[in-house]
Amino acid sequence: MNDLYFRLQKIGFRVNSAQKKSKEYVDIEKTIVDALYEVDNDSRLLSLVLSWVEIHGLHLVADKLIKYYQQGIEYRGDCPWVIALAARMMDMKDHRFKKLLIPFKSEVWIGGIPQKTAHKMDGGVEYLESLNIKTPKGHLRIRHEDILSKEQLIKLNPQYANRFRYGANWRSEIITVIERGFDTPYRIAKELNISPSRVTLVFNEYKLIA
Repeated sequence: MNDLYFRLQKIGFRVNSAQKKSKEYVDIEKTIVDALYEVDNDSRLLSLVLSWVEIHGLHLVADKLIKYYQQGIEYRGDCPWVIALAARMMDMKDHRFKKLLIPFKSEVWIGGIPQKTAHKMDGGVEYLESLNIKTPKGHLRIRHEDILSKEQLIKLNPQYANRFRYGANWRSEIITVIERGFDTPYRIAKELNISPSRVTLVFNEYKLIA
């Protein structure tokens, strides 16, 4: 978990981690999805991620997050908390994650433990109820002070900064990988797990101005 909290620090979460250094590249979408898979073990992560989303969610690359999540379902299983993120984005009028919003057949509770008394007293989080995700309002603590501002994260994280330069899209991701030192379309495509044909045009255009 120390590794996860270290990675969360690198994408703008104000959390503590005993780990101070790592050579591993920290990717925004992968870290968000990995954190949501840990919600059942650490319920605080749901509040933290949804707090992050309120500030930075519009700068997620939706196709990339969805692709990473769906490719991992086979060995990790479904994650209702990724769906909760998609529901919050939809609630914020961002429709890019709409394809993930399929209701669960059975009730979903954090950690698989029903909190029916709290749910009855506090009510459920409205944008999750239609998906059969049962989260009492009192169990969700949205705190912007737990998250770096846009200005702070731009200075900390080059991947995030590029999304203000080029948009929250694959073009931005390709350029970020080029700037990390990947020097051929094939290597870039392999790193991003996309086809080389999607990389070549951006690669050639970037080289004209580099």
